[in-house]
Amino acid sequence: MSYVDLATLTMHRRNELEGRINMFLEKCDHAINDIKKMKTKAQGFVLQLNCDPAELKERFLKSMKLLDEFTYLITDFNLATGQIEDLGSSEYTPVPDTTPKLLPTPQLPTLNLLDALSEPTPSTSQASMKVTHTKKPKRLKSIKDDQTLISFSSSSCSSESVPLVKTEVVSKEVQCEIVYELENLEIEDNQSQVSQESCKLPAQSMLEVDNTYSGTIMHVDGSSFWIITEDTDIVYRLMLEMTEYYTKNYRKMNLKEVKILAYCAVYDGDCYYRGLFLNLIEDGTNTAEVYIVDTGETRCFHIDSLQPLVLQFCDSPPYARCCHLAGVDPIKYNDMHLVEKLEECMRNYIGTLCRIEIDDNSSESLGVYVILPDNQTLNQIIVQQEFANAIDSPVSPAKQAPAVHCPPELVNDSSLDITHGPEYEDPVEAVTGYHNRDEADICKHYKGGPSATCFKGAKCKKKHIVKHPEQIPEFGVVLPPATLESLVRDMNSPAARITYKPLKLTPAPGEMVAALYPLDDNWYRARVLSLTRPDQSVEVMYVDYGTVLWVKEDQIRHLEARYTFLPMQAVRCVLAGVTCPSHDSQHWAAAKRVLGELTQDKLLDAHIISRDYDEVAVELFNSDGYSIAEQLAARDMVDLVEYSVVDDTKTQCKVVAP
Repeated sequence: MSYVDLATLTMHRRNELEGRINMFLEKCDHAINDIKKMKTKAQGFVLQLNCDPAELKERFLKSMKLLDEFTYLITDFNLATGQIEDLGSSEYTPVPDTTPKLLPTPQLPTLNLLDALSEPTPSTSQASMKVTHTKKPKRLKSIKDDQTLISFSSSSCSSESVPLVKTEVVSKEVQCEIVYELENLEIEDNQSQVSQESCKLPAQSMLEVDNTYSGTIMHVDGSSFWIITEDTDIVYRLMLEMTEYYTKNYRKMNLKEVKILAYCAVYDGDCYYRGLFLNLIEDGTNTAEVYIVDTGETRCFHIDSLQPLVLQFCDSPPYARCCHLAGVDPIKYNDMHLVEKLEECMRNYIGTLCRIEIDDNSSESLGVYVILPDNQTLNQIIVQQEFANAIDSPVSPAKQAPAVHCPPELVNDSSLDITHGPEYEDPVEAVTGYHNRDEADICKHYKGGPSATCFKGAKCKKKHIVKHPEQIPEFGVVLPPATLESLVRDMNSPAARITYKPLKLTPAPGEMVAALYPLDDNWYRARVLSLTRPDQSVEVMYVDYGTVLWVKEDQIRHLEARYTFLPMQAVRCVLAGVTCPSHDSQHWAAAKRVLGELTQDKLLDAHIISRDYDEVAVELFNSDGYSIAEQLAARDMVDLVEYSVVDDTKTQCKVVAP
């Protein structure tokens, strides 16, 4: 016969349920953090498209692939959670002391969000969609005739077996515990809201490629290092303000409060720094791993050194920028001894005020050239000490001419070498896939003669062919057209017309093509401006004449490489020092007609006033020396305004950043 204390049984069941709920909430927090990471990463896909046009396609496809993977994971999770049935409320009915045998439950596939988030590939299984939760038959509780739910030792008052005083004490303890937990929940909610509001720092500004910035090396870790491009006094004043604030407003934090931190303030014994909480080291020492955002260091601190970062210190972005040396390649990545020597060499320049030239800003780590105060580059020093191999030319970036980024047709033909094309390296290897080694079978000692043998005589088993005869046979070389007249003649020759290949894909805006001019049925170089799919028409601009025209898609052909060496002959120009007195369309049409009469098909003198990315401002004079702008003003077509010459002789190249 058993005696059941209802209050004690309730407390045990309640504690067990709370333990399970805490485990479930902890897993939910992990899942929510993983979903937030996916969301943040997905929002950053657009920023990855700010890259070189050559890498745009690869980055776009990679971002779309990752976005599809995230979509599959979230869809599987939503389907799984949508099929969970409401378990209903539990019935707290007294049960016998003996534990009944439970019916076997069907095994269902695991629906764990954390496992789904760790999958490297999109989930293609339909497991979550095919799960059918069959309703369990309700078990009716039947009481046997000879079985009692609670047995008492006597027929007297139940206070002998279950004392009422103990029940009242336990109920009071439960009420006190509930009130205490509600107070803790309110405090934790307030703290979590404050931490969520205070853990957001603004993003760092992007440093432009080929620009030079002043910086100070703050930290070195292997081949990576961290640089502050702002004034170090600003960072120093921020640390002093944080130290003064947290000295007066220090609050000790427990493990639960530390785990929910994102950005924090951390004390190293001297002053406070802004940090990013990484994880809690579970070795019983209550140690947290923190990344200091203003110096680039990753260090471990006791949780007593951590404080929540308040809003007044979240106005400025992280000052430290992760960098690596551009134009060099470490000799051995896995040689820890060599990496330690490289790190020791770079540590000598910590705190040095230097200049950095940005070579690559397409990733989280900037590729830079570090120019020291003595005009030497840290990149050259690393190569000279044989810690790395030079990838590019060892010339200092300060002495190098800036790279010219322009389409092939604008490249100066004096710097072109037709033999540098990949099709001229080894055509046999390009077609057959192997390198021709026939010359290895030719005897290098044979100099010619009637005997057709070398000094080895019959012992020589190699072929006896004259490799370098004295009389070199004559041959011809076809050079690209050097003038517009020869270019048009070559593009419209019968031999060239039959070789034109139609485009396999729809031309993209900006693509160089060969377009037919309907008025004379000749082919000219053109650039695609826009296109319409319904009528298959393409708007092109003939780059050697400036004419804009709509042509059919079948009047577009692939432009061969030999026709791109000559620079574009037409340049867009605007008259300097003129403005239109009216916005009336008829007045604009009249001014355009008069300008055509004064300039169309006539030899003029042009004085360059200023240059822009795609046009130049000029003064035009006819053969008699009269200004075109003044003639337009005399006819009341335009108004004259003052202007000045923009001196850009020192500007070598202008690049439009994407």
